[in-house]
Amino acid sequence: MKISFILPVYWPAIGGCELHTHELVGRLCRRHDVRVITQITSQADKPDNLWWGTLTRPVAGKERYWDDKAEVIRIRLETWEQKLLVPFVRFHHRAQEISMAVIRKVLQRKFLAHVQDSDLIHCVHNGASFYGHTALACARSMGIPFVFTPLLQINQALRDVAPNQEDWSGQPAIAPGSIGSYLASGSYHDKFWLRTARAADGLISMTRFEKEYLVAEGISASRIHEIGVGPLISSKHDAASFRRSHGIGEEPLVLFLGRKNRAKGFEEVLAATARVWGKSPGTRFVFIGPREGNAAEVFRKYRDPRIVELNEVDLDEKTSAIEACDILCMPSFFEALGGVFLEAWSFEKPVIAGDTAPLRELTGNGCGGFLVSLDPSDIAEKIIRLLDDPELRRRMGTWGRRKVESQYSWEAIASKIENVYGTLV
Repeated sequence: MKISFILPVYWPAIGGCELHTHELVGRLCRRHDVRVITQITSQADKPDNLWWGTLTRPVAGKERYWDDKAEVIRIRLETWEQKLLVPFVRFHHRAQEISMAVIRKVLQRKFLAHVQDSDLIHCVHNGASFYGHTALACARSMGIPFVFTPLLQINQALRDVAPNQEDWSGQPAIAPGSIGSYLASGSYHDKFWLRTARAADGLISMTRFEKEYLVAEGISASRIHEIGVGPLISSKHDAASFRRSHGIGEEPLVLFLGRKNRAKGFEEVLAATARVWGKSPGTRFVFIGPREGNAAEVFRKYRDPRIVELNEVDLDEKTSAIEACDILCMPSFFEALGGVFLEAWSFEKPVIAGDTAPLRELTGNGCGGFLVSLDPSDIAEKIIRLLDDPELRRRMGTWGRRKVESQYSWEAIASKIENVYGTLV
């Protein structure tokens, strides 16, 4: 098959969406003709706001490159096009239909130049609803199937309607069928995202919760395929070397692995360190992932030799860090699934995750680790409990590894995706 992936940000930029799509593309391109249509491929160019970052600002980089056997094509907006789009981005919330029509008109011409011979278009949503909206229009104009991965993040939708709420962890869960009331204009989940999901020929969901949620929004269950993602780990890893190189020795190690974005909870983990040291003074905390937002300013407040902060690392070192840790702690509330937890479980490590519906499902409601609020005292208490109980750590880690092996191998995921494509084509 000739398959075109369309998404605003792609590898080697770092993020769950980028990395997991890269892994899927790498497997599919060995048997199919795969291309990726994108705009941003550098972590340095990755914006906090994809609307402004992709539609109104110039982005440098190669026009084309190869990712394994897949061709990656970076579209560019001309200066005049960016200037044209500024008012439509700025006032999108006031004139949504007109704004989206103009954005689609500009992008559709660029997408169509590269997908004309495709058998199928697959858009992976990561915060830019105009990408899915435009990709769907391309597929319809060509008369080919359209597949959409929504990456539904319920807490993000709720956060967008309460922007002054300092701590969103205390927000109530949103019941299935009620998402329409939370679709803030210009948010991660606006009405165009939902319109695209309803029109797609096939939807890829990360969890059963996500599938049930989409069904409650009126989408036929027969079009929704619960597939998820797999762990991204290297076969080359050395826990002892990682500990030596960062002066950790035999002390307990708590690992945060993810983008250092406030939504991921890294600041709350930092705030929990003092409480943990009150019980276990030798515990080391390692934070791995690119800085975003005010992360640099936050880390300046926590200068302690027991805290190790690393920016971007290669896959071997990331995997070594996971093998070396005793606990993986990323209390994020904005996860469609959370591939980092699968990676920890691959090494039988217990996890600490945000208490959201998708993560309750993923962890077996706490069988593979603890679920916490974004409260440093709650996070510290769960870290201490795990450090004090090696048998509990072993039991949770073993449960997680069995789940990964039974449900989340990349071979099985790629095969399921191929079956969806083949049936639609």
